[in-house]
Amino acid sequence: MDQFKPVITAFQANFQQHGDLGASLGASLAIYHEGRSVVEIAGGYTTPSRTTAYRTTDLQMVFSISKAVTAICVGVLIQDGKINPDERVCTYWPAFTGHGKEDLTVAQLLAHRSGVIAFNRRYQIEEMNNWDLMIAESERAKPIWTPGAAFGYHVVSYSWMIGKLVEEVSGISLAQFIQTRLCDPFGITFYMGVPDHAIDQVIPVQEGHLFTSIELWLLRLFAILRLPLWRALTFDGTLKLKSIEVFNRRDVLQAVIPSFNGVTNAPSLAKLFHALIAPVDGLRLIQDETAAYFARPISEGIDQAIGGGSRFSLGMMLSCDNFPMLTAQSYGHYGVSGSLVFNDPTHQVTMAYVTNQFNGKNATDARVQNLLNALRTVLGIKG
Repeated sequence: MDQFKPVITAFQANFQQHGDLGASLGASLAIYHEGRSVVEIAGGYTTPSRTTAYRTTDLQMVFSISKAVTAICVGVLIQDGKINPDERVCTYWPAFTGHGKEDLTVAQLLAHRSGVIAFNRRYQIEEMNNWDLMIAESERAKPIWTPGAAFGYHVVSYSWMIGKLVEEVSGISLAQFIQTRLCDPFGITFYMGVPDHAIDQVIPVQEGHLFTSIELWLLRLFAILRLPLWRALTFDGTLKLKSIEVFNRRDVLQAVIPSFNGVTNAPSLAKLFHALIAPVDGLRLIQDETAAYFARPISEGIDQAIGGGSRFSLGMMLSCDNFPMLTAQSYGHYGVSGSLVFNDPTHQVTMAYVTNQFNGKNATDARVQNLLNALRTVLGIKG
């Protein structure tokens, strides 16, 4: 649509030089507005050899956007009347007790208030890929603060706690739930555990801006001191921070790790999220009363894990200085790769941006900020 041409222009400009990240390699963008798809575009290349064009249908790991999709599963179960967000988690998952976890509510768990930011030891990647092992570890885990009393971004540990809650209530695997309740009704693609037939369609994540030498030195110091930032970010040293190659491993792509290994594309993400706020092809995923949980703040202020300010609702990031979205009313999620999806209910708009070039600097990622600024201009949003 002509109205959204400035956003397309901004997307195309991202393939020029932008700050210390450099030019984008490959990406796709999709926007829904008032129930309709208005932008669906891709650009760049799938690999640094620049021989194969990036397409809107290409599959990409979207990192922490996976958390938001898992939260949507919980929203569907709330819509079904099977989960009460104010009920204790252990009501649905009896083994999730001990060390105060038995008093934690579903809403608190999804808003990063459990205190279980890690499981108190380092794991081999093969162990992290083992769903049953990690569920058992989460049941035994000891929080680093009294559950519900504070909040901090559960970078990796979120995976198994929210995923297991969905499984306990639904009676099927998380991957099955995503396929049957989210994907099939809308004809979209989202894998939490990529099947064999689709593995060759996944575009590898490429090195971009990860951490500076000073940041890596600080993280090594944090590791020695076992500070929450290091514990949450690395899952007690399980994930190394010098390379992103682990995220391209076949066994990691085919595991179920709902904190970061969701694989999808921008049109699928935009369609799924827009169905939270408007009918898409005549179908709503959940109704307004349930969707309101995603926009309502539960945790905000100083994040005990990442150290800065953040805001969370029922499993969604809320727009703030460190994680800016369209307006203060927007909700969604960033992925550390530079990907972003959000809804803005006030303006009835959804945007999904997916990229294969890694960037760990969400608030300063020029690619995303250019798109947000262009969309604000199109919609007449000031500031």
